[in-house]
Amino acid sequence: MKIKNYLNFHLRDMFASLFIIFSLLPWVNFGLNSRDSQVWPLLFGLIFLIFSIHKKVPVLFLYPIIIPILGFFTWFFLSDLTTDGIKGFIAIRGILSYMGFAVCFIGLLFFLNERKFPINIFLSINIVYVIIGILQAFIDPAVVSSIVASRDQSFSSNALLARGVTGLTPEPTYFGIFLYFISFIYLIIYDFKPPRKITLILLLNLITIILLTRSTMVLLFLVITVPFLIHRMNVTFIMLGALLTILTVTFTIFFFPETRFVRLANLVIENPQILELVILDESINDRISHVLFPLQGALLNDLLPVGFHKWPETFAYLTDYWDGIFWYGTGGSIMSFFGLYIYEFGFLGLIIMGYIFIKIQDGTYGRFMETSLLFILLNTSIPPSFPLIAFIFAIYFYKNFQNQNYLTESGSQSIKNENK
Repeated sequence: MKIKNYLNFHLRDMFASLFIIFSLLPWVNFGLNSRDSQVWPLLFGLIFLIFSIHKKVPVLFLYPIIIPILGFFTWFFLSDLTTDGIKGFIAIRGILSYMGFAVCFIGLLFFLNERKFPINIFLSINIVYVIIGILQAFIDPAVVSSIVASRDQSFSSNALLARGVTGLTPEPTYFGIFLYFISFIYLIIYDFKPPRKITLILLLNLITIILLTRSTMVLLFLVITVPFLIHRMNVTFIMLGALLTILTVTFTIFFFPETRFVRLANLVIENPQILELVILDESINDRISHVLFPLQGALLNDLLPVGFHKWPETFAYLTDYWDGIFWYGTGGSIMSFFGLYIYEFGFLGLIIMGYIFIKIQDGTYGRFMETSLLFILLNTSIPPSFPLIAFIFAIYFYKNFQNQNYLTESGSQSIKNENK
């Protein structure tokens, strides 16, 4: 019996670590498939939760399981129950995406209930992402192509003149999204008072986003972030961040004038009207349509659940409705975290998101501004199963549950010991 308990304990500990590690490497597929699916967080998260099933936890921790259950019932009652072909694939992938979100949400809550926040794992993998990005920029853009499925297979011989590097993600925008939200996690973990080591990582991520990923969408994230979070940040950090941003942008403009960021800046100067920019730039055109179309489609359906199979029809209809303004992209899948919930689940999705928003509040103005920023950004191209979003929600849930400010290994005690 002692041997069995010993094995269970160490196996659970091993799968807990694997769950965290692969949640930070969601797109690493080791060449097993050519899709950007995020299967490892779901797999290791489920195994970790199976080993933790005997643990007593607050009922609140189990709330996210409602999401994949709702996805299944949406498929069952509203969609064509096809188990093969494209319709079956879309439905199954949709349900698995919601399940992945719920597993990561619940998994981190279980993890934090017994362990310290794994800040060292986060920092180590964060640095690996940046190193891979540097290698792609200066040595070989395809350095990790054998383990990560990239959406852009036409690697440039000079990555610094291309769109941007991808790190351990399928495309530059996702690389930027990863760095942005892992930085967001550092800030909320340390209650916006990060120690020097974390501050340096935050500045490194900022430089990497601007210089290496060059994602216009994530650069917009940074601009939107300032009015929401500036009141929470240290003056020194603000000054350093502003200085590094100015220097990095200036460096890019003068030494790499062919990059997409600079070309977009020139386009804005030549066509200052926002509508002109939306029409002329393919990526902006595509991303704005995926913010607008799911919400408009949900309203056209009176906020009733639509299911998984009608999106291509809705996309085609709304493309015609807007009479050529939104011309780029296809209706393959919804590229909006919030829009996905509202379109597929209707008013039920609105209730789910509203409930999460309420439950992650703590009654302070600072938390309200943080979470309002988060929900604004969730309207953009963030995958529904992206583990870092589930982690952010889980951290907020747990901070409220424990009524504490810090969840770090650098503290003198673990979460578990602080409750004794």
